[in-house]
Amino acid sequence: MFSIIDIETTGGSSKRDKITEIAIYIHDGTSVVDSYSTLINPECTIPYFISNLTGIDDKMVSDAPKFYEVAQKIVEFTNDTVFIAHNVGFDYGFIHQEFKNLGFDFKRKKLCTVQLSRKLLPGMGSYSLGKLCKNLNIEINGRHRAAGDALATVKLFEMLIERDANNLIKKHFTNDILQFSIPKIIPNELIIPLPEKTGVYYFFDDEDNLIYIGKSNNIRSRVISHFNSNQTKKAIEMKQRIKRISYELTGSELIALLKESEEIKQQLPLFNRAQRRSLFNFGIFAELELDGYIHLKARKIARQQIPLVSFYSLAEAKENLRRICDEYEL
Repeated sequence: MFSIIDIETTGGSSKRDKITEIAIYIHDGTSVVDSYSTLINPECTIPYFISNLTGIDDKMVSDAPKFYEVAQKIVEFTNDTVFIAHNVGFDYGFIHQEFKNLGFDFKRKKLCTVQLSRKLLPGMGSYSLGKLCKNLNIEINGRHRAAGDALATVKLFEMLIERDANNLIKKHFTNDILQFSIPKIIPNELIIPLPEKTGVYYFFDDEDNLIYIGKSNNIRSRVISHFNSNQTKKAIEMKQRIKRISYELTGSELIALLKESEEIKQQLPLFNRAQRRSLFNFGIFAELELDGYIHLKARKIARQQIPLVSFYSLAEAKENLRRICDEYEL
């Protein structure tokens, strides 16, 4: 698995400057299976010229989570993945330094799409992300914003995989890191029927009790990632209890998000309940209004409420709600 990452910062020095935004796309070598993005409060003033470049100013990050508040999410999201970025030394260096400041030694295998592009796409006039994407007809929606640049890097990486006739990428890492194949601990009869499409999936135990509901753009890859996860005791316990898997295709990520949330509220599966007890205090909610339409709202999570998705801060929830509205033209 790969975590394709981009960050925005207050400057160019990882020792002096701070991260203001991060976006992570989890990729299985075929497609994106999960994503995460948030603004980050750098706890310092953002220089004027940086704000002009990125569009991120002090007001935008004033209510955003600080790095230590999203650190656990980043560790969990990138666990057992290869860290990929365009000029990976920059992004990895900043993230490593932020963790070092917290007393944590963040280590991931790395892959640089600049270096890979030079090998697989020789003769390009420039290997900067902007010029490379322009020459390859890769559209960047949101240049110099983490999500926009990270998604452009995803598209570039997929193009590089197609051009990798000599398997340079696979040779660079061991098979257990790439995880292209199904792990041996998973019964084939559980995984093979699963589609590589968007939808909601369900885990059942040996008594056919529903223990977990999830969603993904690629159901098969996301389920495999659960079996590869050793992040927490609950993750290990859950994968050991899975005896049956079912799914329902939704056709779009937004419908999957709404369906997953509604069914978790109704069914209250054991391991979904465990996940909700966290530091994520804000969320996006879907509410049926008097006009008969479902309205999406970002607000603080009240007691016993289960949002569609949860976040550390209201600013992060609002930013993701704006992204959803833009993506689905709501």
